[in-house]
Amino acid sequence: MEVTDVLAFAVKVLQRVLATLIGFAVAAHERYPEYTNIVFTVIAGYIVYSLLVKSARAWIRFTVSLIKSIMVVSFVVLAYAISVRGWETFYNFDIPRIQSFASMFYSIGKTTMGSFAKGQEQSYHEYWQAAEDAANGGKTGNLIIDEGLDYLRENIGGDTIDQGIEYLKNKVDLNDVQNLLRMVNRGN
Repeated sequence: MEVTDVLAFAVKVLQRVLATLIGFAVAAHERYPEYTNIVFTVIAGYIVYSLLVKSARAWIRFTVSLIKSIMVVSFVVLAYAISVRGWETFYNFDIPRIQSFASMFYSIGKTTMGSFAKGQEQSYHEYWQAAEDAANGGKTGNLIIDEGLDYLRENIGGDTIDQGIEYLKNKVDLNDVQNLLRMVNRGN
């Protein structure tokens, strides 16, 4: 008996088993549809659950192995740097340079976020000024907003739009928005 004969026999047995199981499932569904649906739902839920658990475990193992690999490579590079440069040179010159390099990146990030917040504060102030100008039929200076407001005034009514703008002006305090942006700008 060869390997192909064994595989052919295994396929025939598997085919027969699956055909029988499908026949049982169809007969059970015809006789007891509610119970069969419950059983199939439980089986499908178990399959989904097991796939999710296996996927989560695989990602966790991947993350742990990636962190371990990074730490090993960092240790090897650090040991090589110490052996090539010497402990005194590494401690007195290289570590302060690494610290200044890291603080430079930190200050660049903080400055970038601060300038972003300042720009947002200015743009909020401009939007607020445009909303005040738009009240009672005024123009904002932005063509898209002006066209939208004109369309709404024509189709809904100018009084309704102006009342909505006034409502927003009464409910939203510009000082609160500016204070919030100042806090973000300071890094608090």
